Amino acid sequence: MRKFSILALLTLLIFGSQTTPTLAFVKPVPNGECSNLGYFGIADGKMMTCVQSGSKMLWKLESNVIAGGHCSWWVPGDTSTWAELQLFLNGSWKTQLYPIAFTPGPSCDRANKSRSSIPWIALPNKIAEGTKFRWLKGKSGSDGHGGRAFAEAYADPTVVYSSKAMKSPSLKLYTAIVAPIEGPHVYAISHKAGATTSTQAGFKAPNPISLPVPQNGSITFSNVLDHISEIPQVAWQRVQDIISSNTPSDVPTDIFLGPTTRLDVAGGVSAFQAILHRDQRLWSGFSQSPYYSVYIYNAHDEPWAENKLTTVFKSKGYESGATAGPLNSMRNACKPAVVNGKTMSANTNCQGGNSGAVLNSNDSHMEFAQPNVYQKDYSEIVAHEYIHAVQAAQWINSPYCKNASGGGCFRSDMANRLFSSCWIYEGQPVVIGFMVAKTEYQSYLDLRQNWAPSITGLPDFTAATIRKYLFESQAGASCKGPEIGAAAVEALIAIGGPQATMSIFALGAEGQNFETAFQNIYGISWSDASTILSRVIAAEYINFTPH
Repeated sequence: MRKFSILALLTLLIFGSQTTPTLAFVKPVPNGECSNLGYFGIADGKMMTCVQSGSKMLWKLESNVIAGGHCSWWVPGDTSTWAELQLFLNGSWKTQLYPIAFTPGPSCDRANKSRSSIPWIALPNKIAEGTKFRWLKGKSGSDGHGGRAFAEAYADPTVVYSSKAMKSPSLKLYTAIVAPIEGPHVYAISHKAGATTSTQAGFKAPNPISLPVPQNGSITFSNVLDHISEIPQVAWQRVQDIISSNTPSDVPTDIFLGPTTRLDVAGGVSAFQAILHRDQRLWSGFSQSPYYSVYIYNAHDEPWAENKLTTVFKSKGYESGATAGPLNSMRNACKPAVVNGKTMSANTNCQGGNSGAVLNSNDSHMEFAQPNVYQKDYSEIVAHEYIHAVQAAQWINSPYCKNASGGGCFRSDMANRLFSSCWIYEGQPVVIGFMVAKTEYQSYLDLRQNWAPSITGLPDFTAATIRKYLFESQAGASCKGPEIGAAAVEALIAIGGPQATMSIFALGAEGQNFETAFQNIYGISWSDASTILSRVIAAEYINFTPH
């Protein structure tokens, strides 16, 4: 949480006087660079928020802004005044849980220029013309225990919103960069478990479905134990239906195939592209990277792949350290491992896939190693790896994005090590990757049969053991068989559809922990849901022919 003392120091430095814009800082400009994540920029009647964009922080222009209405008694450096916005919706006042900014505004109170200001707030959704709004205001101070104490609020008179009023010349007079100010409701949200700063309450990850998902299909949490045999087909069909009904969402993609590499995907590069297009269409409406690069290589072409990736990353302007993870992935997919793209032997063989975010960038990548001798059609791996990129893409522009190994934003760390457990991080791509790649139900079932032999790490497959694994798994912990997670996700798809499973990551990008996100999506606690899912999986594994 940003302390109020930061606001006091910043505003004293920025404003200097209360009536004349300072020249001591760079005027905020939409898409221009900024230096304080989450701060607000006000200029020319526009409100901007400083957000992470790739390796830079940029001013994002806000389109749903309410400013003014009534003056606030606030001056630069004031650490004891707050305001919150209320909208009159569906017959009652609704407090908006987003931080606000004050700019000095003598024009809004000509009689008392030295102690007046204009409040500003950016909302995630469009405000309807004629909506009534009012500002709640009050005083606050230290509670003596490192927190804040808020005095009883009073409400300003009601104002009617109009887009014309938001273009008032008086709003164009001031240029400011200000830290967000928390009222009591925003403060309470920002101090819940998992929250960090006041500005994060306002971030909304794109999501094409309404939450919570309705429990009105043929399979629900209340009846799933009576429909276990139906889960595979219901889940597979729901994925096919969403792909068919969604709007195409083709991400610009470059596929680089090694000079001597044979692609083990039936149909070659065109089939590879078709699988990506189905995957991208499935996740239409969620965040997806603006650019995706794919590097396909065998043992002989591994040095070529390293050089190609390095060249592409440099041409895209990614930071120099961004190549380290993908290059290590390329080398470690080979046995014996390749050292610095140079050590090769006739016995080297490469196999496996890796995909995720480019460090401190919105773009993503895939490395796809092909064995020397053909083994099988690996179409499902293509779909699997792209889903990892989509998981990480939910943290695009999220102020919660961190890097577990250092500074900046590494979205793959957020999706895996810092947010979700392995059962869903790997289980979701396993099962949905199968469903995306296989357009015939029987082909899906044939792949699904392979779940049983490779499950390891659990002493048995009783409901109690599976429930303990699902419920107690921590983010970043090692996998004990992603197939268990695949079975759990398959049941979740049958219950709520595939998009609900990606919504878990989208809400994670908004700062919710896994348990909170799950309940907000499915309307049931993770404790209760994991108990039900474990009974489903245990019943499937009694004799693993679960179809």
